[in-house]
Amino acid sequence: MFDGLLVTIQNWGADAWSFGVGVLFVVVSLGMLYRLFQAGVAMSFGNGQVVAWAIVGLFGLAMLLMAGLDLIPNLIRSLPTPAPPFR
Repeated sequence: MFDGLLVTIQNWGADAWSFGVGVLFVVVSLGMLYRLFQAGVAMSFGNGQVVAWAIVGLFGLAMLLMAGLDLIPNLIRSLPTPAPPFR
């Protein structure tokens, strides 16, 4: 009786989870760009602490890129193939 409703709620939950992960990725990326620009200004004035933060940010960005390059092909392979629209 409630199978259709349960499937609808599960679909909404999956969409909400994907949206949340996307927003988190955008916020983290903008934060890293902010730190990199801040470090660029700090390097021109000789502030060592901000430069250290930028190095850590670059390392985090490299780790995020490596994880993304590994994760995205696996996610694509795990998606079901869609049926052709016309038969």
